[in-house]
Amino acid sequence: MTARGPMMIVLGGGGFIGRRVIQEAVTCGWRVKALARSDEAAATVAAAGATVIRGEAEHLGPWLHKLEGADSIIDLLQPARPKRVGRRQMRKMSRRRQTYTRALVSALLTVNPQRRPNLISVSGIDDLAPDADGFLSANSELRETELGFNTIGIPVRRIIERSGVKSSFVYLGSVYGPGGPFGHAILPEVGAGKWKNFGTPAERMIVIHVDDVARGLVAISGLDPSRATPKSYVLTDREPVAMASFCGLAASLLGVAAPGTIPKWLAALVAGKPIVETTLRQERARPTLSELPGCSLLYPSYREGLPATLQALGLTPSAHPSTSLPSARRAPGAR
Repeated sequence: MTARGPMMIVLGGGGFIGRRVIQEAVTCGWRVKALARSDEAAATVAAAGATVIRGEAEHLGPWLHKLEGADSIIDLLQPARPKRVGRRQMRKMSRRRQTYTRALVSALLTVNPQRRPNLISVSGIDDLAPDADGFLSANSELRETELGFNTIGIPVRRIIERSGVKSSFVYLGSVYGPGGPFGHAILPEVGAGKWKNFGTPAERMIVIHVDDVARGLVAISGLDPSRATPKSYVLTDREPVAMASFCGLAASLLGVAAPGTIPKWLAALVAGKPIVETTLRQERARPTLSELPGCSLLYPSYREGLPATLQALGLTPSAHPSTSLPSARRAPGAR
């Protein structure tokens, strides 16, 4: 990192994705600043390589001056999520997230347009409607019906677009890696024999490894925003995967039995319907990561990403685990 490098501000830098974005940006020569509400978050972003901005997303006044002169702001903020997320909880989260966004765009509009950073808003592919061929892409329209977490993402995009600030919109598949829901819950439960798959064989997870998310977001930050904004990007890997195949491979690598299954309605009862909806889908995605300058997927599919993830998590496989994909007979289920 050099003093003359471009400057990035990361909101939500203490989270699973944010930490990797900071590390990737610093490696690529960016000067990175990250917002931190608590001492714990400050320690996390500092350890990742960012300069700490102490403050809160709802109250930008004390740190508003930090925005001027930055080249890019990556917005990864999300309200705290309860263990079970129903529609009512989702709408409550959405209202809070919209409050963050309104405060941010209002602040950006006070910055000299010549020194105003490009806002990169990050959401999930739930926001996008499939085309006639069943694909989600950078050209997709926004959905008109509630699905998964789009109760949050769609209103946020509309607030940003109405404001007129320079912006880009990035849509992610389900992010896995050594952290987040996969690293903290799903994969350890697979290893302990506690995880249960859900869904139908026709439903798939559209996933991406966190390292590829970080590389994509940093590459997008480096693009010239004056050419074509707002612009959308879709960051996923190349292969939708049945949950039975994903978790079955993890079980095989760990030398444990493939997970069994539960009905989708039961999974929705435990975790909430939006969680099930955002995990399983029948569309496919057209990723745009390979279109970015100097970018390609480190992990084109879960087959490459899962072994690296398990190693990073320190999950210990058996002495001679099978690396073949589990059959549908061994691990029925979905995704």
